[in-house]
Amino acid sequence: MLGHVYVTFNGHTVQVSHKGAALLSYLALEGQSHHREHLADLLWDHPQSLRNLRVELTRLKQQGISPFPARQPMLSLNCPTDLEQWTHSAHAVTENTLPDWLARVRGFPLSGLEDVGSSNFRNWLDQQRWRINETMERTLTEVYTRFSQRGQAQALALIRERAGRLGFTLPDVVAPSAPLEGSLVQHHPQQAELRRIAQKAQDTSSSQLVFLHGLPGTPRSAVAAAFQGTPWKAMQVQMGPQRRLVQAALIQQLVRTLPEYKAPLLDLLGHLTEEGELDLIQISAVIARAAQPLILALHVIERQPWLTNAVRFVLDFPHPMVVVLCTSSEAVRRELQGDLGGVDWTQLHHLSLPAVGAQGIQWAMQQQAQPCTPSQASRWAQCTEGWPLYFQTLWDTQALPLGRCPSQPDAATHAVLTDLHGLSAQERGQLSRLAQIQDRFDVAQAAHVLAEPDLTGVLRLLRLAREQGLLVPAAAREDVQLPGLTTWVNDLETHLAFVSETVRVAFARQLPAPERHQLRVQLSEYYQHRCPAMHQLYAVRAGLSGCPVQAEGFSGVLPTPDLAQPEPSATIQARPWRLLPGYTPSLSAAPRQELRTPNGYRVALEGGLLEVLRKGRLGPAPLLALPFGPLSAGHWELKVRIDLLRNHTPEPQPYALGIGDGGSGPQRHTVAPPAAPEAHVTGLTSETATGQPTVLPAEQWILLSGESSGGPFELTVQAMDVALTISELTWNGHSLLGSGRMQA
Repeated sequence: MLGHVYVTFNGHTVQVSHKGAALLSYLALEGQSHHREHLADLLWDHPQSLRNLRVELTRLKQQGISPFPARQPMLSLNCPTDLEQWTHSAHAVTENTLPDWLARVRGFPLSGLEDVGSSNFRNWLDQQRWRINETMERTLTEVYTRFSQRGQAQALALIRERAGRLGFTLPDVVAPSAPLEGSLVQHHPQQAELRRIAQKAQDTSSSQLVFLHGLPGTPRSAVAAAFQGTPWKAMQVQMGPQRRLVQAALIQQLVRTLPEYKAPLLDLLGHLTEEGELDLIQISAVIARAAQPLILALHVIERQPWLTNAVRFVLDFPHPMVVVLCTSSEAVRRELQGDLGGVDWTQLHHLSLPAVGAQGIQWAMQQQAQPCTPSQASRWAQCTEGWPLYFQTLWDTQALPLGRCPSQPDAATHAVLTDLHGLSAQERGQLSRLAQIQDRFDVAQAAHVLAEPDLTGVLRLLRLAREQGLLVPAAAREDVQLPGLTTWVNDLETHLAFVSETVRVAFARQLPAPERHQLRVQLSEYYQHRCPAMHQLYAVRAGLSGCPVQAEGFSGVLPTPDLAQPEPSATIQARPWRLLPGYTPSLSAAPRQELRTPNGYRVALEGGLLEVLRKGRLGPAPLLALPFGPLSAGHWELKVRIDLLRNHTPEPQPYALGIGDGGSGPQRHTVAPPAAPEAHVTGLTSETATGQPTVLPAEQWILLSGESSGGPFELTVQAMDVALTISELTWNGHSLLGSGRMQA
């Protein structure tokens, strides 16, 4: 079709009449069945047209072309065309194969059919030529862009020459493609795995199913970035309860992805049925004819009864396709996995998109040619809770934090609330009231805030919020085991917390200001005799008279720094700390693994580094412990860089890093309060068992070392906001970062 129309069969050219070529071209490009009477009137347009069609079909059969069943009123043709082969091979064109690829474009498309058929056929012919020309020009531009970015001038000259012959206009200078929306931060290992799964689907001509879980907005950008510039066409559809609307959205995506099948798809769009099974069969028939490898990303925010059968049907479809079920809710992901539990395990894949850490932030800044120190990247990872959409929004609005973290952007709040499902307006309002609690809370506290004397309704709300993944059980102390990054919460734990500070703030903002003020007054009274620190917190935020205003962002009760070196403790004997000027840790290729605890601590291993981040509530900071051992007596060393520590309440006393035996109390390293709320962190304080602190520099690598008499050993963190990185932790020369339980 890329020039004069001709037909091949088993690799040999077959001589057919103009009418025969027109008939085969029409059916191949239409991609759907047509009645014999319609075809006859289209090609002959006179009373004997149906007889002439039978004669032409007989001639084709005599020449070995007999794809049409006898005595069937409907005719269709599913065969490849040179247009499909040419466009599908465009991604693989190299400078060596470019001349042969260009030579396949021989001239004006569908030549030789100008005087064939009725006026309706000639109108159709004009439309098809316009569509094919658009496809050819777009494909040439894509290939031209790729060679332009590589600086291959000879290839560019060949493409321009052929485009000029065809009357196409190509840009003189092609700029690099703009970054994908929301893709400033990338998940390279997961994107590579998606491409590997797609290759498996291609090699086996089968469908594959991927469960892709990540923060809101992250799966969409990851899928788009993974298949940009590949022969795979990615379609992304937002799921919802209205089946026909979802199918209509899918068809519209297919129209853009497979423009050559626009007519049958739009016809199907106008005849969607209530049941939907027949529609799905017809959609799959179009996909089969297209022979285009497809990625279908379905963004699921709630379980749909009809989705399971639809996915199972697609998985049985012998076509290279990858179905990606994208969720940001752990509860929805578990439901979907349960519904599709019987799927062949060879077709099933699970991927999670971890939150982004300092290394991911630094990579993103390098791609934008922006200076970014490791300490800055660490603070940005802490401020955004590793959420790419959050970081992208700060970047777009030029609000990336240099010191204090800016307020949560509206885009992040909107994304959190948009992904919710199954919550009534009343339930959202109740969660907005609970979000005013700046601490863990139990059922009694929730009932007080909600002013609900009947605990039945309170328990139902809390259970629903847990099912939605909004609330999680949270203990006062959280232990994380390395290197597996595992934690657990006792079944007897009665306290709950919002799953992240971003989620809590999103709900808290929904409560009108007068109600927020009234609730703060009530909470101040509630905590007056229960927790003085929380009482003062709410009194200050409510503007009650007689309460001293404490500068937000740090604690004012830390001991006065002393420049003396620390005295050794009885169990963990610490030597004087030492700066490591010019030290740069060596990074491995290990991908990021991250665990988020119920209290919002993010403990991650990436590139051989251990990272601890938290963006927390204003209330008392929970304790995070990383236990090791028991270990034998020996020498220990730890290289750490602490980039951020902020606290609001003085009790329990917060600190950035503790080193201890898990029993007698750790040596604490904490941030001395800056001179003003806007000031940068000025240093770290190392507090020994004797209570004598010393000032350490912030944002620099420091070596801490000492001797231990053996037994349990643990690192602890207790802070509202913290960002620290550990590059090495050794015991008698053996690394503990690779093993959370190592007998040294």
